Amino acid sequence: MGKDNYIFKDLILDLLTGREIEFNFKKSEYSITNNIDESGEAYWQFDNNTERKNIIICKKSQNAILINFVENFSIEDMDLKDIFNNKVYTNLYVL
Repeated sequence: MGKDNYIFKDLILDLLTGREIEFNFKKSEYSITNNIDESGEAYWQFDNNTERKNIIICKKSQNAILINFVENFSIEDMDLKDIFNNKVYTNLYVL
C-alpha cells in the first residue's frame, strides 16, 4: 500500500504490530514511538518533536490503552482519526 492511501485504520494496525509512526501536521513534527525506560520497561510515547514535548501513553503491552489514546487524541482541535482519514498529514514514515 502506498502512503497516499494511508488512513487511520492503517495507523491502528501498524501500532498494534509494534510499528512506529512519524508525520507532520500544520508545520509541526509528531511521532508515536516505543521506548524503554531506565528499568527496562517498554512503553509507548506521543511526541511533538517541534516543541520537544511528549506524552507517555502506556506500557508497550497495553494495546487497549494505546488504541483508546489514539482514537481520542487531537492536535490543534483535529482528531488524529480525521488527520489521517482526510490525509492532511505530510511526510509520513512508518518504521
